[in-house]
Amino acid sequence: MKDQRDERKRNVAERRKRDVERNLLDAIKERKLNIYLPEKEGSRDTRTLESVMACECGKVTLGKDKVLTWPVKLIYPEFQTSDLIKYFREEDCLADHLRVMFPPEGESPPWDSEGLYTFDKITAIYDGIENAASIMSADMRYYC
Repeated sequence: MKDQRDERKRNVAERRKRDVERNLLDAIKERKLNIYLPEKEGSRDTRTLESVMACECGKVTLGKDKVLTWPVKLIYPEFQTSDLIKYFREEDCLADHLRVMFPPEGESPPWDSEGLYTFDKITAIYDGIENAASIMSADMRYYC
């Protein structure tokens, strides 16, 4: 009796997990996002799920409101440090986050003793997973 109940619970949990994964994949496909590890074996869907679940700083999730959320890591190589926005919603604007993180609205980070990082001086440089040659640059003052 107990074994049957445990088996039913496992089946329900597995079905819920598959539903969450299917909904996440559907949302990624609907938005035409290209998030996967190309060198991995298996189907593109399998690689996409592995990619969004594998990040050491968090994972991509789909909320009940059907909004994707993922971690965004900000790297400051000259100071050998980084920041993490653990739950960056797809509706969020990076400039809004940076505006409250750096002066004049935010405080200077402890590692920036010379005050080099202010919102009006920041340029975001970002790249994609697949092609390091596609590095883009954006002056944050002109976004959002």
